[in-house]
Amino acid sequence: IWLVLLSTAPSGPPGPITLVTVTPNSAIVQWGEVLCLQRNGEITDYTVTATNSDGMEEGTASVDVDARRATISGLTPSTQYTVSVAAVNSAGTGPSTTLPVETPDGLTVSATPSSSTSLTISWTLEDSLTATSYTISYYNTNTDCFTHSRSGISASGTSYTLDGLEEGTEYSITVTATLTGNGGTQEGSTTATTLTAAPSAPPTGVVVRVESSTSITVQWGPVECRHQNGEITGYWARYGEEGSSEVQMVSGDSSGGMTTVSGLTKEIVYTVQVAAVTSSGTGAYSDP
Repeated sequence: IWLVLLSTAPSGPPGPITLVTVTPNSAIVQWGEVLCLQRNGEITDYTVTATNSDGMEEGTASVDVDARRATISGLTPSTQYTVSVAAVNSAGTGPSTTLPVETPDGLTVSATPSSSTSLTISWTLEDSLTATSYTISYYNTNTDCFTHSRSGISASGTSYTLDGLEEGTEYSITVTATLTGNGGTQEGSTTATTLTAAPSAPPTGVVVRVESSTSITVQWGPVECRHQNGEITGYWARYGEEGSSEVQMVSGDSSGGMTTVSGLTKEIVYTVQVAAVTSSGTGAYSDP
């Protein structure tokens, strides 16, 4: 009587996976053996995959069967993966062991305002990477569709000052590192807002209307956009008899405002002026 034993794929997974090292574009992992009774023959290979959160496999794995170790290259920076390892024998592939792995940022970027018209951009390139140069692209998030750029920035630098910007304006900034050899590029992005300045012009269309013998209404329009220098947070109304004045804070927004001044003395000539305010101070007053 001849017995023919059909071979089967491994019935158990490899031992736990250990992350040896991870970079923005690669990971090295190693794992334990399949239990003897679950091998069902000689283990001839391992399949190693990295799957992102969308269920797509990324990268390629170079497997050292004897060492039970693999290098997975072609990964994406700052991405969460599930690394799976399964044993292979002559009959097929067995169940897998998994490990979550997150690749780090290749390039970390930050920005701080240095004046009302400039931002200081700083960056850190991951230690395993080397750059030949940097490019900074930026645009005004409120109005700009066109992207400006500064290229050819020295690879030895870790910061750069963008000047000639608009006051009190938010910018989106992207730093691109060109890597040595065929390493491609790494990108990092951030946003920052330039400091505000006091408005450089008064509100437009200031009108005064007498309401009674002791009160007046003052109404005004916006400061022209190019003179606002940031967010208008309020207004000062200055009024008084010739040679003296009082000031009161009045409400309003970037489109203008209105206020009533009461408690005045009848049959007296008063002068009235209005100025807009940002977080940096009070701007120019309108003509009396």
